[in-house]
Amino acid sequence: MAEWQAYDQLEPIGERREDYRTALVCQTVANVMGSSKEPLKLSDFMLFEDVGPVTEADPVLEFDPEVQSALIKAALFGIVEKNEQ
Repeated sequence: MAEWQAYDQLEPIGERREDYRTALVCQTVANVMGSSKEPLKLSDFMLFEDVGPVTEADPVLEFDPEVQSALIKAALFGIVEKNEQ
């Protein structure tokens, strides 16, 4: 799984890639039509892209398999498990 995540960082897969393609078409049309004095950037058309800087993080490795599983679910699927107390 880690290899696919690394590959996705280099060559986006899925919906994010489609967002880039759509943004590129919109950017091209807007710049050709001359809708502004300055050329528009691709990021101007990325609706769901985080515009913050990309930072490399150290991998989070937990000794407890249950904790590691919860971290993976949260990172990939946004599933946050509530602890029963």
